Amino acid sequence: MYKALFFDFDGLLVNTEMCHYLSYKDAFKAFGVFLDLDFSSYCDIAHHASPESFHDYAIATFGAKFPYSEMREHKKTLYLERLDREKIDLMPGTAELLASLLIEQFSFAVVTNANLDQVELIRRHHPLLQAVPHWITRDDVTRSKPDPEGYLLALSSFPFAPEDTAGLEDTPKGLLALHRAGIRPIHITTRNYSIPCPIEHTFPTLIQFAEFYLSNLKEKL
Repeated sequence: MYKALFFDFDGLLVNTEMCHYLSYKDAFKAFGVFLDLDFSSYCDIAHHASPESFHDYAIATFGAKFPYSEMREHKKTLYLERLDREKIDLMPGTAELLASLLIEQFSFAVVTNANLDQVELIRRHHPLLQAVPHWITRDDVTRSKPDPEGYLLALSSFPFAPEDTAGLEDTPKGLLALHRAGIRPIHITTRNYSIPCPIEHTFPTLIQFAEFYLSNLKEKL
């Protein structure tokens, strides 16, 4: 069915979203304000297709003079500290799917907005992630998702047309990046997001995608 697969990282392959959320709460607190969002509301804003959605929320809530850029840099530091002291779990289905793709020598890559130092702190605990041959991180591109730059760079590693490939994302901004790159978007979510582009398939979790595709991997992929 597809000649290559592309995967997001945070929230799709690894369970980092709560870690991001708690780091943001601590960062806002360090700047004297309280992030009055529950986890679900945070996800709705942070994962929006607009790259400025969380910035816009902060300015609308705390005023135009709120030092958002400085707060975000502090959040990155807090997040790295969390990753350094905590082991991040793989999402259900990740291990089975990656192991099968590696055994089959199937073409795939991970394309993430995470910086390389963040990725390395996570994958040090997971040999399967270390075995993934192709990674595009935030350090490899000048523009983050929903810009398609990362996916276009990943495509250049393979001799396939974009329409012969598919990508898995759990957020609207990631789906939009896939769509703009010409890659078929597959949405992995249980959330009721507003989707900014056509999508190929939707699965509630990665494990359903893995079960569906790995049952006949050689015939379907």
